[in-house]
Amino acid sequence: KTMGCSASSLWRIITDAGRQILPQEEVRVEGRRFSVARQLGEGGFSFVYLVKEIGGSEEMALKRVLLHEEEHARAVEREVAVMRQFSHPNLLPLYAAELDPPEQLAVRGGASVASSPCQSGVSEQAFTPLQLLSVARQMCVALEVMHAAPGGPVAHRDVKPGNVLLAASMEVEGGVLAVLMDFGSARPARVAVRTRREALMQQEAAAAECTAPFRAPELWDTPSQCDLDERVDVWSLGCTVYAACAGGRSPFEYSMAQAGGSLALAVMSGRYSWPEAAMTQYPAEVRDVVACALNKDWRERPTAAEMRVKIEAALEAVRR
Repeated sequence: KTMGCSASSLWRIITDAGRQILPQEEVRVEGRRFSVARQLGEGGFSFVYLVKEIGGSEEMALKRVLLHEEEHARAVEREVAVMRQFSHPNLLPLYAAELDPPEQLAVRGGASVASSPCQSGVSEQAFTPLQLLSVARQMCVALEVMHAAPGGPVAHRDVKPGNVLLAASMEVEGGVLAVLMDFGSARPARVAVRTRREALMQQEAAAAECTAPFRAPELWDTPSQCDLDERVDVWSLGCTVYAACAGGRSPFEYSMAQAGGSLALAVMSGRYSWPEAAMTQYPAEVRDVVACALNKDWRERPTAAEMRVKIEAALEAVRR
């Protein structure tokens, strides 16, 4: 009997067999040695691997970025600089980072792996209301730390389900530790916009760096005279909490799927609805938290600290 096998499947079989025979790859970052277990994922210019430090037992993530242009190198250096500012349980730590010699065109960094990400495919039964509100509170705490950075507030600018790592923990309410990661889009939070050209520059940067369904309306259509701030992250937090209730879709993806039209128009309208299943499973307190974060006018939108107080009140109500 003849058995068929695609080229990609055959290559996977060969490489998996090779891993069992060959010794694990070893890399060095800032003089520390790591053994590579396997690849976790890849993006346009980067690869993420599961590694362990030689002599240690903790699993870590190692990110390797291919630097084709000087602009890419600056972006990586900026991300590393942001991560070095913070040390907090709800922010993914950076253990080591190194820019390789120019001919290798790569950067490597190690960071603790919390567990699996809160991916956009999360099911509607993923969290109890208590767990969801606890995760939301932890995300607020992480954002508060970034927004109170010693050198001035830093906005994450890409808060979304895929950038929240989750791990079982008996030390937090609800048993789920939430860790915010991926600081590649982080920027100084407060930006004075005084011309149409400056407004368009903000929109273009956001289009390139911020995930569209979770992007705040002021980054879709930036006024020519305004002061942007860290509350862009609060909008994204609201979208993320909604997505955890609604099968991974942001409120405006869901609205667009129901009524048609463009995502930009859906976001700018600020109007959204809830799936029937989410209405049944999650109490009004959860919906109120989302509504509070999704204030279309960022000047009236709460800060991360104010959102935390709102979420703590919702938690108190859910505990009863």
